[in-house]
Amino acid sequence: ISRGTEPATTRRPCRPDPLHPASRRSLLARLNILEVFGHSQNTGYLTPGPECSWPELAAAHLDATVANYSSNGLVLCAEGNGFAKYLRPAAALRNRTAAPYLPATDATVLHLGLADLAANYRNNGVYTRGAFRTALRALVAFAKLSSFKAAQPAGASDPSISYGGTWFDLAFGDRNVGAGYRAVFFPAGATFALAVPADFQGDELDIFWLVPGSGNTATWTLATTGATARTDTVTIDNTMADQVTTTKYNVAVTRLTGLNPGAHTITATLTAVTGGMGLLGWGIRATPAPDVYLAQQPRFTQAAYDAWLAAFAGDTPTDAAVDDINRTIADVAATEGATYIPLPDLPLDPNRWTVDAAHPNERGHELLADQVLAAITPRDYLAARRTFTPTYAANWGNDTTPYANVTARRLPPRRVTLSGRAKRTGTPSTGETILTLPEGLWPGASHAFTCPGSTGTPTVTVAADGTVKYTAGSLGAAGTIDLDPIEWTTGQ
Repeated sequence: ISRGTEPATTRRPCRPDPLHPASRRSLLARLNILEVFGHSQNTGYLTPGPECSWPELAAAHLDATVANYSSNGLVLCAEGNGFAKYLRPAAALRNRTAAPYLPATDATVLHLGLADLAANYRNNGVYTRGAFRTALRALVAFAKLSSFKAAQPAGASDPSISYGGTWFDLAFGDRNVGAGYRAVFFPAGATFALAVPADFQGDELDIFWLVPGSGNTATWTLATTGATARTDTVTIDNTMADQVTTTKYNVAVTRLTGLNPGAHTITATLTAVTGGMGLLGWGIRATPAPDVYLAQQPRFTQAAYDAWLAAFAGDTPTDAAVDDINRTIADVAATEGATYIPLPDLPLDPNRWTVDAAHPNERGHELLADQVLAAITPRDYLAARRTFTPTYAANWGNDTTPYANVTARRLPPRRVTLSGRAKRTGTPSTGETILTLPEGLWPGASHAFTCPGSTGTPTVTVAADGTVKYTAGSLGAAGTIDLDPIEWTTGQ
């Protein structure tokens, strides 16, 4: 949690030690994207620059690209300087429009709680754990999405969302990180419908709601038709909103699990309402889902609590309050399929690890990076997650034994390679498609490659739309093309 501005110091690079144990780990496991969201303990606040922050250090050890949406003073349960700073910008990564619905990131770390503990603190240690739990559950669900369809004002909503009845635009929302929301008030009977595509792989869809801080209640009936037929009832009530500052908005999620693969229509009808609420959008869970990590809130000195937290409320937080919010974080991790990361307490030697007994100095960020890297351990599935089987066009397929199936592999930071031998049944035409790549592997521009073939050296082009085409050569009937020389950089 931060106040004031960053000091006018000369920035210098903060580089990882090549002999550091975490660097040795990076030889075994490398991530494409490490995503981080939280408050100022993640931004490098009061250090020479963000390059000194633990997300940058951890990403360097993992040879990853870091997407850090953290913000100084961020309160998760507040719409303006809270969840919207993650949901809106990070939606750009969750942009899959067709199957397979691949993960947007390899790992997401959510490190939240300090500013919520301060801003929502009251009655000698009781914070609004219900609102914090609700929002954190929603963020875990969002982190696991492959595709997110936003509900926005002025006709800007994703085409998969249609509305019935009386809806309003909340254009004031998000405070410069989005266009706002769609909202419904009185009367009951308003509807919206979600068109789930036919290539939906099954299992889970998530609907994200904007919960008003005034304590209004809304009940929706969700009628699902198509590949799955079922009815669900969802109630959004004041237990999900901030009870201390009632003007704040919060985020909540409804997880629809156990759905069959294929097209669905989900029609939501507002059956009871005492006020108003909003719709943020909906999304398709990635397969496989990326790892999500929830980091605990380290303890501080009492002086740090007094200096940094008491300004937000009439009471001063204590170690007991920090323990309480950490139990909430651990519980959400356990129930939502995330990994809980314990972080070291800072009062052991605040002058050694912090700038001001609350914010990590460069050494403190290295300490936090160590803890996060210890949780993000090398696993076999990292390699498997980056290996994909492309979809062949008609008359094309893998060559026979002993040749392996054609595969596409992602390598850090954004490199993709093809390997294997493709075979044509009959004689190909120039310009015809050999195979199609998953959307997350598409190049930023088309590239042509000369490849060994059973007849001559045909030219193969990887187009920006993910199609791999036979574009030149004299390949005869039952001809084969070795795709091993093909390599490009993704446009995402």
